[in-house]
Amino acid sequence: MAAYPYFVLFELLAPLLEVAGLITVALGFGFGIISPSLAVLFLLAAFGYAILLSLLALLLDELGLHRYRRLDDLAAVAAAAVVENLGYRQLTAWWRLQGWWASLRNGTPVWGEMTRSGFAGTTPLDHGSHATVPETTPGAARPGAQLPAAAPEERGPRH
Repeated sequence: MAAYPYFVLFELLAPLLEVAGLITVALGFGFGIISPSLAVLFLLAAFGYAILLSLLALLLDELGLHRYRRLDDLAAVAAAAVVENLGYRQLTAWWRLQGWWASLRNGTPVWGEMTRSGFAGTTPLDHGSHATVPETTPGAARPGAQLPAAAPEERGPRH
């Protein structure tokens, strides 16, 4: 019961509010109701806030998990976090709104029946149960042998 209001407000209604806000500003600007300087300030504030949130999320991820070993990789992800907010996010909001509308008109989509086929004729790597190493070098594990758990990768200096 605590999570449901969050999902309704931020997941279900978010694309509607985002697209409606962008259309309202564009129409207000087009009809001269909103001054050009106010429209630019609104868009800078909206995009600036979205970019700030994306970069802060990246910072928290990096501080907690240290995913990127090289500074170049981190810079590329940061650049993608900025660019994502300048067009792709608005397209995603539009697509989510289309899906929302289609679900209201047509109800829940029917995907059809999925028949299970099992894992007959597959190796453990095909369905991800345990990694195996074929015997190709002296001292390598025999085929089908389970590998020991991998040690956590040590974090090296950033270049």
